[in-house]
Amino acid sequence: VAPAPPPHVPGPPAAAPPPDAGALDRAAALLAGARAPLVIAGDGVTHAGAGATLAALAERLGAPIRGEPTAATAPLPTDHGLWRGPL
Repeated sequence: VAPAPPPHVPGPPAAAPPPDAGALDRAAALLAGARAPLVIAGDGVTHAGAGATLAALAERLGAPIRGEPTAATAPLPTDHGLWRGPL
C-alpha cells in the first residue's frame, strides 16, 4: 500500500488574460446604444478587485446592476444606488 499523497492546498486563481481591444470597443458601442442596459455581475468582479470599475461603468451607462443568482459575494457594496440585488 502506497502512502497517501500530500493534501491539496488551493491557491489563487490564475489571472485572466487581458480582453481583446476590438472586442471592448464593440461591447462599448453596443452598451452606448442600448435603451435599457442592465449589468449582471458575479464573483469574478470581487475576485478581480473590480467593484469600483463596475460601479463606474454602471454609473456612466445609468444601468442597474444585478448579481449572479448563486454568487458567494456581492460585486459591489449593496448600498450602491444602482445595486438591485441578485437575480
